[in-house]
Amino acid sequence: MEFSPGKQLDTVWYDMSEQDRLRFVKSLVDLEARLFNTSFPASGSLYFHRDLPATVQKLAIHSADVDQPDSLYIGPSTSLDLWYGTRSELDVERGPRKSITV
Repeated sequence: MEFSPGKQLDTVWYDMSEQDRLRFVKSLVDLEARLFNTSFPASGSLYFHRDLPATVQKLAIHSADVDQPDSLYIGPSTSLDLWYGTRSELDVERGPRKSITV
């Protein structure tokens, strides 16, 4: 977050009018609803195509964006429980996964 432009909400919240606060909360709820209604082709972590090595298994979120540098892909999960400590050295499947069955 330190690289995100703008002001931190906690520094301006009490200076905002009630109408501005309400508008902000409504826009946040709208954004959250849109995110929850988005379906992904697999589980894993989100990456830009340009950030994934060619050897890594990945799935494009939108088929029309395949191989575009700024297109989004599902790649290996970055979940801490898969990478913590010496687990990072294990040769295990970290995704993306199209289903939860093994």
